[in-house]
Amino acid sequence: MTKIVRQTGVMELETIYKKGGESKKLNVRDRENFIAKKLSLLFILSIAITVFNSCKGNEDQQGNDSGMTGITTNDGVVINGVTWATCNLAAKGNFTVSPEDYGNLYTWEEAQNACPQGWRLPTNTELQSLIDAGCTWIAENGVSGPVWDSGSSTLFLPMAGYRSDGTTYRDEGNYWSSDHSMLFFTERVTPPIIRISSLSSAYDAMGRSIRCVKDGSSGNNGNNGSNSVVYVAGTIHSSSTTVAILWKNGVAQKLSDGTNNAEAYSVYVSGNDVYVAGSDGKVATLWKNGVAQKLTDGTNNAYACSVYVYGNDVYVTGLDDAYATLWKNGIKQKLTQDTNTDAVTSSVYVTGNNVYVAGAEAYPVGTGTGWISIAILWKNGVAQKLTDETSYSIAGWVYVSGNDVYVTGNEETLDFTTCTAKLWKNGVAKNLTDGTEWSKAGLGYVSGNDVYVAGTIYSSDTTKIAILWKNGIAQKLSDGTNDAGAYSVYVSGNDVYVAGGDGKVATLWKNGVPQKLSDGTNYASANSVFVK
Repeated sequence: MTKIVRQTGVMELETIYKKGGESKKLNVRDRENFIAKKLSLLFILSIAITVFNSCKGNEDQQGNDSGMTGITTNDGVVINGVTWATCNLAAKGNFTVSPEDYGNLYTWEEAQNACPQGWRLPTNTELQSLIDAGCTWIAENGVSGPVWDSGSSTLFLPMAGYRSDGTTYRDEGNYWSSDHSMLFFTERVTPPIIRISSLSSAYDAMGRSIRCVKDGSSGNNGNNGSNSVVYVAGTIHSSSTTVAILWKNGVAQKLSDGTNNAEAYSVYVSGNDVYVAGSDGKVATLWKNGVAQKLTDGTNNAYACSVYVYGNDVYVTGLDDAYATLWKNGIKQKLTQDTNTDAVTSSVYVTGNNVYVAGAEAYPVGTGTGWISIAILWKNGVAQKLTDETSYSIAGWVYVSGNDVYVTGNEETLDFTTCTAKLWKNGVAKNLTDGTEWSKAGLGYVSGNDVYVAGTIYSSDTTKIAILWKNGIAQKLSDGTNDAGAYSVYVSGNDVYVAGGDGKVATLWKNGVPQKLSDGTNYASANSVFVK
């Protein structure tokens, strides 16, 4: 059976195999013993398991994968007391340059924290207020759409269209509301239609435009900018047990009572609900607003590693005994069926009808007792190998943006001399380091055209350094005084948050500046960060 343990700030695998009735326990640090006995594969899993929201661009100059960065400032225009941005959103946290620019198209989940600092999604009430103000229809530089006159300036919404199954259609306007609805308008009929349309979760994966409103509009401060709430899931060790912890803006809340060793690996926020995935004793556990839900009965060692909410459905991935497992609304699905194969999962992401899970499978090779591990990406339960049997590997995080699938992970040579942090994009691997130093990738985040990966590099004197890679360029977060690691990253507006540990202290870095979440009396780790 396989279980996840937390050691010195790094999430690792500890595997117990029974042979001839004798239990043999191996640890990744006991490499010489591992090679001599040839019992199994042990590999490093340097991740805090979580799922993130993010956004990226599309396919043409005014579409989502355009590389359109845009600008971060906007004066806005006031219509019926609400300050509207004068341009659509381009890359996350940036406005387009001109009002007629289409900007990027965002899924529902991507839209949640897409507006720049100080801006947010409009509510249905604000959208209705805009409709009530009355508009006319014009074509601005060949782009059609409604326009409002404030008396001193105008507000124009381009008919930017929507994206469905990778194809963009430009014959209507679709603009997200924070109330899980959209502003819909079209000139396909006469007179043109403009209205608010409610949406079910079945349409969350479609790409739509965003027109932000300023924080404070209509007396509603929204959920972004200076009003952001930062959630961090992690663990604090006491003298006898480990306690699962949720920090909210730096204030710790105990999720477990200390009766059993417990861990919190992943946090996800949807609406007013806060979900944390982890373990309490041998039980895979999902906490919702601090209330524990048991996903397993405690018969086997089990762990919930990652949680993701899509519409009304809650997805959790983890381990039940040695089987990679996915729970949907508490209903269990095994991702591995072969009793001769052990597996671990680390991350789950859902978009449309597709469910992606990252992890690894371990199985015997040759005629001896040697084992190998392969980094795996499951899509709707079907496993895709990311590496071959020439190395040990594991996939630690998965995210889908537009048509692109991103996966982070680690690959270790068969002689255990090198471990390399890796990033796969659509199955094509890129090394984040040159192999001269041990490195391990944690979780990542995609924001516009930027790809962030949290991780750890072992310096020449074996000290662990917390690292943040941005587009493959490494930035040191710790100074090497203590062993440190970075496990999770989240981008909100212009701010980059990284969760990890520095020495015995659970640490949250914001734009590279560390914030201590614990006092260092006992060992603690920040495993996952989510910003609302």
